[in-house]
Amino acid sequence: MLDMPYDIMGIKLLWWTWHDTDPNIFDRMNWVPWNSYYFHASFACSFVWILRASRYLLVQEVYDWKKFGREFFCVFLAGVGAFWGGTIQFALLYHPAHDIFGIHSEYTTVAFLAFYALIVYIADRSNRRPESRAGNPYFFDELSLAVCIHYMFYMMLVLVADPANIVSVGLHQPIGPCNVTQKVQTPTGSVLYKNKYLCIDNYDEKYFDFHCLPANAKIRYEPGDDPLEWYAICGTPFENRAEYIFIIWTICILFGSIFYQWAARSGATPIVYQFVYRNPRPVKSSWFGGRNQALEEQSEDDYLDNKNLRYRGSAAPTRTPITSSSHSTTSSTTRINRSSKKGN
Repeated sequence: MLDMPYDIMGIKLLWWTWHDTDPNIFDRMNWVPWNSYYFHASFACSFVWILRASRYLLVQEVYDWKKFGREFFCVFLAGVGAFWGGTIQFALLYHPAHDIFGIHSEYTTVAFLAFYALIVYIADRSNRRPESRAGNPYFFDELSLAVCIHYMFYMMLVLVADPANIVSVGLHQPIGPCNVTQKVQTPTGSVLYKNKYLCIDNYDEKYFDFHCLPANAKIRYEPGDDPLEWYAICGTPFENRAEYIFIIWTICILFGSIFYQWAARSGATPIVYQFVYRNPRPVKSSWFGGRNQALEEQSEDDYLDNKNLRYRGSAAPTRTPITSSSHSTTSSTTRINRSSKKGN
């Protein structure tokens, strides 16, 4: 959802280029490979799954800075494992459908994203908790601001940008002989092929050309030359700017509305607590996490020896201190009332 305007405008404005004949990115929409959306969805989802599963097993919901090593390991595990999780999701659907049966990447990507949407829809319909429908319609925080700036930037960019005036100088697909191919190994064991070099006389990348180069610029490959990797390419005009405006504005408004429903209409902001070892005063911080209700049920029934709990938010909820003769005068246990809650 965040990636679509970035992908569409980025390739048109030559922020990067795609390999001309790679079979995995050959099927495109507005010069964006359909597999780009598949890639972002599968790898990001794998990252979140691994991160949440590892934190569930290795750390508590209540933040404890002394367990930073465990927190770092969870992030490291998610970063390393996301590649393999995403690759498995490609191997389960895309590669068999595309490589064996020749199904267009558009269909596999739409089916894959629809499957994700179905999971979210089923989870939402199965949620019977009344608080899941609560929320503050005027909710706004740092993440909301980032999403708004992201979408507003692309909505303005598509109105004022002129790709015809853009020249990209740098590393691109090497220009070389047109008859050299290389293997593309897939997770399913299939072997595909692509041209190793960009063929000046036969390429299908209409978002760039070489019209802005001097007449004497030597970019064409001649037998005996080394492949040319560093060269300039020229942007091309919008074939239909209105079409780009329509798709970018529709994406930003539609997906921005979905983000708003998730953030402001899908339950109260969770209360986040942290262990305090020295200073029992509340922290004046606006940072928040996505943790659950921070073991409120456990904190109501159990004591956490030689530790204090404090609320990580802009205002501390009501707390009732508990004293115990078995504790030293330098340490105390704090009990957090179950009735203490913070809305959006």
